[in-house]
Amino acid sequence: MNDELIPIQIGPRCFPQSPEMGAIVQILSEHKKFVICIGHPEAIALEEAIQKQESPRPMTHQLMGSIMLGFDIRIRKAVVTQVMQGNFFGMLVLERKGSDGILQEAHIDCRPSDAMVLSARLDFPLFVTQEVLDNVPEIDVADIIESGEDDPMPDFPGLDTGTED
Repeated sequence: MNDELIPIQIGPRCFPQSPEMGAIVQILSEHKKFVICIGHPEAIALEEAIQKQESPRPMTHQLMGSIMLGFDIRIRKAVVTQVMQGNFFGMLVLERKGSDGILQEAHIDCRPSDAMVLSARLDFPLFVTQEVLDNVPEIDVADIIESGEDDPMPDFPGLDTGTED
């Protein structure tokens, strides 16, 4: 992962009329706004994490945090590494001290939606590669909300929405 990493933050979210569509999450960098579409369960988990809501029993992302705490593993950062056919890919960078005292690092493939929820729960930074930032269109969630469309799905690079299977 030698690409330049740009810090990002989670911005406003747009929830379409149909729950099976999930949510559109605004991603903010210093120079560009873009969106990532996430599923309905992930959208609920993200909202609960951002609002610091706890459930009586641990949900998946809370369980992940507990497992990491139990094994003294820290998430150092998450990176949105690529976008392909409208799908975003990510990576968690984990670290822990080995029994020899040497810091060990692991890169784990993840969905950006899961990284966002974990970041909101565990407070670690989010990044995007410059390549991804260069390849996503500038989109402002406010424009989607103002358009009032029932199906406000944005166009993404490599995603051909004009053909049928």
